[in-house]
Amino acid sequence: MNRGIQAAASGMRAFQTQLDVIANNLANINTNGYKSDGVAFADRLNRSLVIGPGPFARNVGELGGGAEVAARFTEQTAGPSVNTGGALDAMLEEASHFFAVRTPQGIRYTRDGAFTLNANNELVTKSGHPVLDQTGDPIQIPIGATPSLTPDGRVVADEVEVGLIGVFQGQFEKAGENLWIGNGQQADNPRLLVGSLEGSNVNAVQSMVEMILLMRQFEGAQRAVRTQDELYEKLIGSLANR
Repeated sequence: MNRGIQAAASGMRAFQTQLDVIANNLANINTNGYKSDGVAFADRLNRSLVIGPGPFARNVGELGGGAEVAARFTEQTAGPSVNTGGALDAMLEEASHFFAVRTPQGIRYTRDGAFTLNANNELVTKSGHPVLDQTGDPIQIPIGATPSLTPDGRVVADEVEVGLIGVFQGQFEKAGENLWIGNGQQADNPRLLVGSLEGSNVNAVQSMVEMILLMRQFEGAQRAVRTQDELYEKLIGSLANR
């Protein structure tokens, strides 16, 4: 394949990946506790440019093969605090801390502290996943009692402590649906901001600017492919007419 077309096409694939990531970030701008993703690029393939025959050859530089995605990462900073006044709403003050919940797929972790009660009077997330205490058990609220949370994670029902919300830290990766998977260890002295929720850490303005720039770069790569293709066609035509 023509090297120019190959390099431009490689760049288009990388730009498309980043556009998809930014679009997903913007789609989750109102998701509680969402952490934005990013993409790191690298030069796809460096080739040495050599001129001259045999022992007289000399290196005159390198030719890149276009951009490619080198790594995907998640921005671990905490999002802004959003005051709700809800008695069962809580934001984790430390960006590396997570709540543990039980799902049909096993234990998962989340930053979303918008809690409520299910039909069994268990403390659950908006998705209905039971919130776990430090021992990995759901937190049950006595029927008829009015629950509330304290800054140190205690669940109180009519002034009686009925559980302690488990807060964990460790190496986690996204599992979808605002959940994370990994091996969590109990966090030391976790603090909750009760009556508030953590907003998404996506910077909407910055993301929109990046998307516009990427679309322009993508269009530039498209034009480069067309130009290279036209030049290649003219070269073949000139050789055929000789």
